[in-house]
Amino acid sequence: FIVNGILNIEWSFLFFYMHNIYFAAIEAGVLGLSVLALILVIWPVSRLASALLLPYLGWVSFATYLTYIVYTMN
Repeated sequence: FIVNGILNIEWSFLFFYMHNIYFAAIEAGVLGLSVLALILVIWPVSRLASALLLPYLGWVSFATYLTYIVYTMN
């Protein structure tokens, strides 16, 4: 969870403060992969916890897509 929190803060820093949309898009993809890894690691321990992370994975995927679109349009 800590890694995901750090990656989430890093995306905000790259996108909003540094205005580096290219690296923000890459970082958002890494964040999405880390959420997926977290879901897979937690699955054997708690299926409920894994299922509750699925909306977050959806949101991160959508944010990654939006970041990519902003990058391609600029």
